[in-house]
Amino acid sequence: MYFFNIIMFQVNYWVKDEQNETMALFRIIRNQTDHGLIIALRENTDYFVNVQVVNSAGLGPKSETYPVRTLRAGRLLLVACYF
Repeated sequence: MYFFNIIMFQVNYWVKDEQNETMALFRIIRNQTDHGLIIALRENTDYFVNVQVVNSAGLGPKSETYPVRTLRAGRLLLVACYF
């Protein structure tokens, strides 16, 4: 079994019912963490989110896809990514 150091995480996200996963935008998180912050999202909107790990071997497989919803008053979406 081979082990590689995690270099960063890629958080993929797209609007439910308007886009599909092939149109997903992404946010790179470059540190060792268990969460990420995505800004400038539409308020009161449903999104889908999944995460990929990047290590010295390259981009890993996608995590399970999770439905999330932004709040009416704000445009921030905090995505907790626990591995």
